Amino acid sequence: MTRRPIIRWLPLVALLLAGCGGGSLPPPANPDEARRTLASALDAWQSGATAEGLSKQEPPIYFNDLKSDEKLVAYTIADGHEMYGQSVRLTVSLTLKMPDGSTKERKVTYLVDTSPALVIVQG
Repeated sequence: MTRRPIIRWLPLVALLLAGCGGGSLPPPANPDEARRTLASALDAWQSGATAEGLSKQEPPIYFNDLKSDEKLVAYTIADGHEMYGQSVRLTVSLTLKMPDGSTKERKVTYLVDTSPALVIVQG
């Protein structure tokens, strides 16, 4: 076995180990800020705000649940949180009014990021 095939692959291996250059993770989300952000987004949903409206406020909040045709009647954010990667995981009990007028209880887990942007997704 010769060393030439190994030497030929060394630059590629070094490049792969180096990564894409300078890419680092944002800091972990702040749990208190994550809870405030989620409460603010849920309050906005409850008052009839749109996802577009939330994304244009200062600071913007990106929250896709507002695109739902369900109306938020009430919510309770459970005590405590978990870290999930760089995100904060929070559990919420929602009371929703469905398009047909019925009411539905739902327990949802949200992942909230606070840096570099305020982002809320179901998780």
